[in-house]
Amino acid sequence: SSDVCSSDLVGRDGALAQLDAAWQALRAPGAGTRLVSVVAEAGLGKARLLQHWQDSLHSDPPQALWLRVRARPQAERLPFSLLHDLVCEALNLPDSDSPATARDRFTAAVAPYLADDTDSSTAEADTHVLGHLLGLNFSDSPHLRGIAQQGGQIRQRALSTLAELLIRLGRQQGLPLVLLLDDLHWADTASLGFIQSLPDRNASAPQPMLMLALARPGLDERQPGWATTEHDRIHLQALSLEASKALADGLLAPLRAVADNDAVAVASLHQLLVDRAGGNPFFMEELLQTLIAQGSIQPLAAEADTAPGNTGPRWRLQGPINPASLPTTLNGVLQAQLDVLPAAQRLALQQAAVVGP
Repeated sequence: SSDVCSSDLVGRDGALAQLDAAWQALRAPGAGTRLVSVVAEAGLGKARLLQHWQDSLHSDPPQALWLRVRARPQAERLPFSLLHDLVCEALNLPDSDSPATARDRFTAAVAPYLADDTDSSTAEADTHVLGHLLGLNFSDSPHLRGIAQQGGQIRQRALSTLAELLIRLGRQQGLPLVLLLDDLHWADTASLGFIQSLPDRNASAPQPMLMLALARPGLDERQPGWATTEHDRIHLQALSLEASKALADGLLAPLRAVADNDAVAVASLHQLLVDRAGGNPFFMEELLQTLIAQGSIQPLAAEADTAPGNTGPRWRLQGPINPASLPTTLNGVLQAQLDVLPAAQRLALQQAAVVGP
């Protein structure tokens, strides 16, 4: 939703405590690999939870090497696409190069990490095998002669190389490694298999590593073995009634900051948001955003009439809210926001939905 309707995190103290425990374990002597999954339906606040937790850990200099990658729906059937994106993120490799330039950049970025205890030719060979698995097509490389058609051998060698690369990324900076794996329910099966295997690959002389997987329910059924993979699980449920009321209180503070808003109407809107959202914080924010888009709520300029002592945003309620004017589902509220966009913007969004990023 727009920042104009953003809210503080509420009702997630237990989940934050679990993340804090994982962070402390990561920084303990002899730490190895820890996998934590945050599972919730859309809109319940997986990303908000993670951002709030990251903000609470902010320090300078950083206490970990953070790498974040997001699985994409259109890449679900592209083997190793998530791992490709992870390596590009880790090494700051652009995704817009020509094939030849992409191969050259990949080799220049990866090979130095692998050359610490091996000769440069072996490091280059491992780099080309990894790049080939990740879709960069090193089939013309002399290092792939004789094995180009041996998919199992390429896969085994490339994944061992990738694990070593991630380990060395952390060791070179002397920091624990944190992998933030977002929207993992859309990840390709091959990448998920590697993520499951990473604790074993990092078992001897381990590099401290924390993998945080954000996903919607259903990943256990889609990926055999995920449910039995040893990891900590955080299941986010819908907000309690008390937490929902606290969220609505925070969201509606700009209305209470304007002295001439009808207090009864604001209280009715508070109840409507709590009832309609059903404990889904994103839904509640989007309902409020819809009211602003419809003109039922008007954000005011800084000099507008305010309650004493208020320095935050201010909104004016433009009369009573008709509950029937608000959609009853999250999909409905998103569609309502699209409907009020200018035609050109709607067309651009429709085209983007088909083409993808």
